[in-house]
Amino acid sequence: YFAWFGHFTYFLVIPALFGVIIEIVFAARGYVNTVNNLDWPTYVYEVGIVTWAAVYQRCWMRECKVVALKWGTHGFESEEKDRPQFQGDPQRPVARSTITNR
Repeated sequence: YFAWFGHFTYFLVIPALFGVIIEIVFAARGYVNTVNNLDWPTYVYEVGIVTWAAVYQRCWMRECKVVALKWGTHGFESEEKDRPQFQGDPQRPVARSTITNR
């Protein structure tokens, strides 16, 4: 969680700077209300955000693998065995999932 949050926060600098540049362009053109004025800067910003999201997804997949190697958790799920000493609470029934109904 913390690795993702730090990576995401670091990556948010790009759309923030891009948004500031677009706002400066709007201010230089004299636009105050940009809701009704859909010009080329708006479309450039929209395409830029979509591109940023795709690039971020790819970079996070790479960063996730780097963090897994650094922390020694690469392949952890396949190596981890169920704990035989775990005993459920017999007084408490198993709750059904509202999503899968299991």
